[in-house]
Amino acid sequence: MIRAGTLEKYNGASTEVIIPNTVKTIGEWSFQGCKNLRKVIFQDSLTEIKERAFLDCAGITDIVLPKSIISIAEYTFANCKGLINITIPNSITNIGASAFANCKSLTNIVIPDSVKYIGDFAFSRCESLENFTIPKNTTQIGGRAFVGCSML
Repeated sequence: MIRAGTLEKYNGASTEVIIPNTVKTIGEWSFQGCKNLRKVIFQDSLTEIKERAFLDCAGITDIVLPKSIISIAEYTFANCKGLINITIPNSITNIGASAFANCKSLTNIVIPDSVKYIGDFAFSRCESLENFTIPKNTTQIGGRAFVGCSML
C-alpha cells in the first residue's frame, strides 16, 4: 500500500521486492515480520526508511542501501537473523539505536567514514560479527552498541 510517496504496508508474500521509483519513504512497521522476504532492491528515489520498517524479517540475507538515504532509523533491521551482509553508503551519517540488534548472521560490516553517530545497542547480539572498524568521523557510540558480539 503506497500513499503520497510512502510505502505504508507491504501485504505480499514474494521473496524479492523491488521498491518502485515513486516511493520516497518506507513507513514504520511496513515490512515487519515478512518471513518469506529474502531480498529488497531499493531505488535512488528513496530518501527515508522509518523505524522498525524491516523488524523481524528473518529471511533477508543481503541489503544494499541507496546513496539517497542519510540515516538508518531505530530498529530498522532488528531481528533480521538471516542478514549476512549490508552495504552502507557514504551518505549515511547516523545509525539509530538497535538498528541491527539481534542480526545473528551478520559477519562483517563496513561503516563508512561519513557515520558520525552509532546509537545505543546498534549492533547488540550480532553474535557472528567478526570485524568492525570505527569510522574516523564517528564522534559518539551509544551505550552497549556491541554488547553480546562474542566474535568481535
